[in-house]
Amino acid sequence: MKTVDLFGFDPYFIFVILYNNYTVIPEDAYKKGSVVTIGNFDGLHKGHRTILEKGMNLARLNKMEFTVCTFEPHPVELFLKERPRLRLLTPESKYKIMAELGVSSVLAQHFDSGFASIEPEDFVKHVLVDGLNAKIVVVGSDFRFGKDRKGNIEVLKNEGQKYGFDVIGEELLLDEEIAVSSSRIRDLILRGEITAANSLLLRYHEVDGVVVHGQKHGRTMGFPTLNLESSELLLPKDGIYAAFTVLDDKRVLRSAVYIGLRPTLEFGRSFEVFLLHFDEEIYNKSVTVRFVERIRGDMKFKDESALQSQIRLDVEKIENILECHDEY
Repeated sequence: MKTVDLFGFDPYFIFVILYNNYTVIPEDAYKKGSVVTIGNFDGLHKGHRTILEKGMNLARLNKMEFTVCTFEPHPVELFLKERPRLRLLTPESKYKIMAELGVSSVLAQHFDSGFASIEPEDFVKHVLVDGLNAKIVVVGSDFRFGKDRKGNIEVLKNEGQKYGFDVIGEELLLDEEIAVSSSRIRDLILRGEITAANSLLLRYHEVDGVVVHGQKHGRTMGFPTLNLESSELLLPKDGIYAAFTVLDDKRVLRSAVYIGLRPTLEFGRSFEVFLLHFDEEIYNKSVTVRFVERIRGDMKFKDESALQSQIRLDVEKIENILECHDEY
């Protein structure tokens, strides 16, 4: 399979044809026509997966290519730069999961102020028709697109009649009578409700980071931690978490994770991981933390001894919790 690697990723790791602009798509790439689904797909939650599955099934039935049209960077990063990081997945992880789900072609359209100003009708003509040769377009029923988000399902259907493609608007998947959405999952994570978020993601929420030097005070207390400098991904609410940590050599280790201000020691904010039954130095290495369950919130103890006793209890509880969970 020819793989276009325009993001600097290892193409054999992604296993997907990846374009970063509709203008670079070869003319014959979708000569049989394509089934296209459009969206940011941040998190690739179970609602997203329903739409992807619908599109892939239609492509198989109609003997067409299936492709995902998404946007990079996330439009929120362009319009709301002052907001904290909100991503649920790195681009690399998103395309890897898509590939695992069966997606073999992705247009990760470069999103900047110029592209944001494109009129809905021009988006349809240049991206869907000229670029992807769309014959069927599958989107969520709340889909909006184009300048000022003026485009909607009705606009898309009207343009479809003009250019000869069908439009399917999938109703949003409900969970406990509430729509499954990336924004709902972000809210759950920011409230520390990580198990509820994971149930909608159909996986553990992950945050990657690089191991950096810290005060090394955890070592003196008997709990040497990895101090992480994290990526742009969304961190859960401050507190203690049971987690699995994936090392750069692919080992997966049970872990106790702390996010908070370290009020007892007054060392300031940190993101730390205590790897159970592990005693190696891995500074400057990348790791990925898979959050499983929140144990408790951040709190101030009367002294270091009280903190140390609580950590022992936390670790014991985390050991028991992780006994009942798979690593993935």
